[in-house]
Amino acid sequence: DRVGLPMYLSYVMEFVTESVRQDFKEKTGLAKCRPQETKSTLTALAKCAVAYLRVTVAEEKNWSENPEEFVLYDDNIEHIFTPRAAATSLIDVIALTANAGVDAVLAAVGS
Repeated sequence: DRVGLPMYLSYVMEFVTESVRQDFKEKTGLAKCRPQETKSTLTALAKCAVAYLRVTVAEEKNWSENPEEFVLYDDNIEHIFTPRAAATSLIDVIALTANAGVDAVLAAVGS
């Protein structure tokens, strides 16, 4: 079976999400770095994730025409493995890691 780019991106982001989660849970790797290094790395990851949270022109049109259908479509179980859903998980994990994570997400959103 072939995996399309959106599915592939979802898998990659889920892998990164789980890696960050485990890293901070076990206090290894990134969690052992100096705070500034941790924040800059988390900010870079958050910036990548934020890019996938943006609403496309087509989605904006769908939203303006029928917001209820848009929400139902976006919440559909089939869309769990989308880049947007994976990016949301990554942002959640980054924000919950530590103060550096919250600062990283705020920096990513602000840029």
